[in-house]
Amino acid sequence: MVSPLALHRYEPRRVEGPQRLYETPSGLMPSVTSILSETRPIGEQRRMRAASEISARRRAKRSGCLTTLGAAERRRYEAVARGTAVHALLEGRLMGMGASSDVSGGMWRTSIEAALLSVSAPILVEGALWSAEHGYAGTGDLIAIMDTGELEAVDWKTSDHNPYPEAWAGDYKLQLAAYAHAAEEMYGVTIQGGRIVVLHPHAPPTTIRLTRSDLEMAFTRFKVRLANYRPRGS
Repeated sequence: MVSPLALHRYEPRRVEGPQRLYETPSGLMPSVTSILSETRPIGEQRRMRAASEISARRRAKRSGCLTTLGAAERRRYEAVARGTAVHALLEGRLMGMGASSDVSGGMWRTSIEAALLSVSAPILVEGALWSAEHGYAGTGDLIAIMDTGELEAVDWKTSDHNPYPEAWAGDYKLQLAAYAHAAEEMYGVTIQGGRIVVLHPHAPPTTIRLTRSDLEMAFTRFKVRLANYRPRGS
C-alpha cells in the first residue's frame, strides 16, 4: 500500500517535560496537542473530564470491576495505551510492514479494516510536521490520497462512544488543520480535505469529514489558540 509518491518522512523527535516539545530544524517547538490542551476553555475541559469518566465507568461495568477514582484513573492511562497500540497497528499496515491483529483481543479489527478501505495511497505515515512560520510541531497520523481521489489529512482516534458526536471533535478539527497547514508549508502540497476517523470496538468507525474550507476555518481558530498559548510554568 506504499505509494511511489511518498513524501520524505521526518522521524518525530519529542522532548518530554512540563509540556511536550519537538526538536525541528527550526528549533524547539511546542506540540499542537500541548497548545490545545493548555488553551482549552474551562467548559470544554469539564466536558472532556466527564466524558472520560463515563468511558471509564462503562469499561469497569463490562469488566465487572468496581469503579473507584483510582480505577478510573488507571483506565484513562489504559485508554492512552490502547490508542498507541491501535496507531501502531495502523502504521504497520499502511507502511506495508504488517502487524499483529491482536489488539485488545481483536476488538478493533472491524473499525481498522473499514478505515483502511478508504485509503487509496498513503503519502506520509506518522511523520513529524512543523510550521516554521507559526512555531508549532506535531506528528501527523496520515497524509494520503483517499477514496475520493483527493489528497487529505487523516487523524486516527479511538473511543467507546459510538457514534462519536461531532460536537465533541472541536479540538480534533483544529489539530488536523494545524497538521494540514504544516504539511503544505513543508512539502508544497495542497491538502484538499481532512478526516477524523474515530475507531470503535467491534464496530465500524465514525468518520468526521472536513472540506478544504473547513480546514481553513479551523486553522484560523487554531492560530487564535496559538496566540493565547503560554507554556506551563512560564
